[in-house]
Amino acid sequence: MSMRCAGIALHMAQDSFGTACNVTGDGALSVLVDRMTRRKGEPALASQQA
Repeated sequence: MSMRCAGIALHMAQDSFGTACNVTGDGALSVLVDRMTRRKGEPALASQQA
C-alpha cells in the first residue's frame, strides 16, 4: 500500500510540472510563429503593444 501511495504522489507532482512546461512551450512557439509570419512594418498584435 505504501508504494502505491508513493506512486500516486509522484504522478501528481510530475503531472503538474508537465502541464506547466506544455503551456510555456505553446506560448513560446506562438511568439516565434508570430515573428516569422509578420511582414516588415506591420504592427504587433494589440496584446503585445501594451
